[in-house]
Amino acid sequence: MNKDIFTKNFTGSIDDLLNHCDNNADFVSDVIQGKKDFVLTDEESIVMIKEEFPNISDELANKFLQEMKLEQTIIICEKMKKEGLIETKGYNKDGEEILGLTKLGEEYYNKIKNN
Repeated sequence: MNKDIFTKNFTGSIDDLLNHCDNNADFVSDVIQGKKDFVLTDEESIVMIKEEFPNISDELANKFLQEMKLEQTIIICEKMKKEGLIETKGYNKDGEEILGLTKLGEEYYNKIKNN
């Protein structure tokens, strides 16, 4: 199944659209429910940003993408900290956290690594 259904605008008749939706319904449902991964490349993401904001430069679109990725990384790390998978091990010279696996995190890592 092609991820173009998420990145490209559909063109065609109403009947074509209904068939298109019907043919892709399972894939879309699986992505929404987290059963299948859906990952855009940076280039695809920048194209989508530029489609949403037509007057934005490539440089600004890339900066926006990097900020979104950082924000998502922070959210994921906070969730992992709450679940007890990672913890603060120290701080670097700039005062930024150095994160590492907890015992629980190591156990989980070893479990998924061996499957």
